[in-house]
Amino acid sequence: MSNIIIQSTNWDQINTRWKTEEDNERWRSTYESSGFSNWDDWRYSIMRVLNLDKREWQLETPENPTQRASDMYCNALTVWNKFYDDRSRSTFKDVIHHPTVANNKRILEMRTNFPSHTQCISLRLGNREIAVDGHHRVSALAGFSDHEALSQHQVSFAVSDFTPEEGYQFEKIWSGNSELKIMRAAFHIYGLIKSQRLKQFQLLKSRSNR
Repeated sequence: MSNIIIQSTNWDQINTRWKTEEDNERWRSTYESSGFSNWDDWRYSIMRVLNLDKREWQLETPENPTQRASDMYCNALTVWNKFYDDRSRSTFKDVIHHPTVANNKRILEMRTNFPSHTQCISLRLGNREIAVDGHHRVSALAGFSDHEALSQHQVSFAVSDFTPEEGYQFEKIWSGNSELKIMRAAFHIYGLIKSQRLKQFQLLKSRSNR
């Protein structure tokens, strides 16, 4: 087992870093094309349905992030559930062989220019760890044949552990429970409406200032 540096953290710190790493031109075009005017409203649905702000967190920096990424599972509540047929075979070392993932432009770019400092977000119960954020980065990591290629990089995993008593909640996330999918769809619509109203307000405000 590789060495892991563990640090205390909280959701505010994790969320701030998530936004800093992702709210850029690369992803802005993605959420704007979906009708969102800002990152917060775009990511609202996944944060809300998983109650990420209510959980306890720690930051783990493994010596071998490639192995860590390879053994993680993709999130069944996202479009990544299209890239496997058997949930028990949906780790990133499995899904990176799906043609859509294997030929994804962003993932291929990261293999040649991986971020020097980055944070992935996950939920864990026992030895099952599910990615919440960072599917493209985790896929890129899982595709490295030699983790020494990342020896100068700092790859951290913000992880929240589920207790055995919370196991039923984890199993719902693990299976891509239909109730959670409906809830996420509702939160998605809420975030979209909120985002569009903000955009309209900003437009009216700019016109009034002319």
